[in-house]
Amino acid sequence: TGYWIPVPGEINSARLPAYHALDVQLLKRWEFRKWGIAIFLEVMNAYNHYNVADIYYIEDYSDYEYMPFFGILPSFGVIADF
Repeated sequence: TGYWIPVPGEINSARLPAYHALDVQLLKRWEFRKWGIAIFLEVMNAYNHYNVADIYYIEDYSDYEYMPFFGILPSFGVIADF
């Protein structure tokens, strides 16, 4: 027919590579009588480890590629409590 049909293996017969990351956050908080405020700076995956999110197979299922998670992801913000 010209179409490729994958033949699935047993459940859990394959695994993605191990995931690990180091997330770091600095937080400074100020408290007032009826409310508080905080600022933060966060770095996710601080040492930029290559983590796999998913697998993409090519059209004929003869090979695959890994789809990576993000690399280093910095963020900052403000939190207000009332």
